[in-house]
Order: sequence, then C-alpha cells, then structure tokens
Amino acid sequence: MRDLERRAIAEAVQGVLRHDARNKVGAIRNAAFFLRKKTEKSPLWAEPRVADFFSLIEAQLKELEDVLGERAGSGVVEAPPVVCVAHCVRAALSGHPVTEGAEVLLRLDEQVEAAIGAGPLTLALRAVLDNAVDALGPAAERRVTITVTGPEAGPSVRVEDSGPGFPPARLAKAIAPLESTRPGRAGLGLAVAWRMVRNAGGDLVVENGAAGGGVVELRLRAPA
Repeated sequence: MRDLERRAIAEAVQGVLRHDARNKVGAIRNAAFFLRKKTEKSPLWAEPRVADFFSLIEAQLKELEDVLGERAGSGVVEAPPVVCVAHCVRAALSGHPVTEGAEVLLRLDEQVEAAIGAGPLTLALRAVLDNAVDALGPAAERRVTITVTGPEAGPSVRVEDSGPGFPPARLAKAIAPLESTRPGRAGLGLAVAWRMVRNAGGDLVVENGAAGGGVVELRLRAPA
C-alpha cells in the first residue's frame, strides 16, 4: 500500500510539472513565432543561418512536447479485478483516525461491486477520509457519513462530513495537486484519490452538501 501511495503522489506531482512545462513550451513557441515574423521583414533574414536557427528551435520544442506527452507503462491495458466496495470501505477505516475522533455512519450496500483493484480503491478512500478529518476541525458535531450505492449510473462511494464545507475558491481546485488552504498540507490527498479512481475508468466529484459540509463522491466503473 505504501508503494502504491508513493507512485500515486509521484504521478500527481509529475502531472503538475508536465502541465507547467507545456505552458512554458507554448510561451517559447509564441515568442519564437513573433520574432521570426519580425526577422523575416528585416535585413537579418538574408543570413541563411537565421532561418536554420528558427527551424532548430521549432524542432527542439516539438521533441520536448513529445517527451512531455509520453506516459509511463507499456500501453497494455489489463482488465481490473472486481472488488466488493463495502469491503474496501472497512479496510480504509481500519486504524484510521476518523474512527477515534468522530462518529462514523455507514450506509453500505454489501452487494455493490466495482471494477477496480482493492489496493487503489482503499488508498483512494483513505485519502478522502484524511480530507474529511481535516475538514471537521474542532466542531462540536464531528461526523462522517459513508454511503455505498449501486445506481444505474454505476457503483459509487459518497463521503460526507459535518464540517463547514469547501470554500468557493477551494471547490474549483479541490482535486488539483499542490493546492491546499490548510497549513502544513501538501494538497495531494484528493489528487491521489482522483488519480486512483480515474486510472480504473471512474471519476471523483467534489461538492458541498445541501445542509452544509463537504461531499466527495467516488464514481466507479461497474464490472463488465
């Protein structure tokens, strides 16, 4: 589980770095295009090597974009195992701090299964629970509700906390890596959970509940 968590964190950070690098490549390409247009209208363009330099810049930027676009792995997609979602919820809760300092309400459909590995789902749930614990703070009512359902849209796990909910600015960036409003936090928890679920063909949705509190829903893929 620890190795899986390390890989997930590394992938989340790597995704941020790739995104930033692509933005910088785009800025360099735009600058090079502007300079080329200006140079083409100047006497400097008569020097044959100038055009070669601009072609070299474009070729190097293209190679860099190809590297940034590469993904680890062989490209062979294996069918994920089928797990009991309720079992993974209990595994995530085992020894977790939320069970010591808050009331945990479980609404589990024991028949719901999902196409995802037990390790990735358990890790994702622990990351979501970490976020819920942080959100509870010193509130008098400290409660986390976990609901497992299997609607027609697919199996899902809904984790609701009794905290103040996500601030509007945070809600838009809730799953973005390295984004956190809490001191001492790296902002990787929900990003890791999102990656675990997305790698198995699912999705993770963050919102505020109608009665307040934060809600994180893991929408999983049904077994084939």
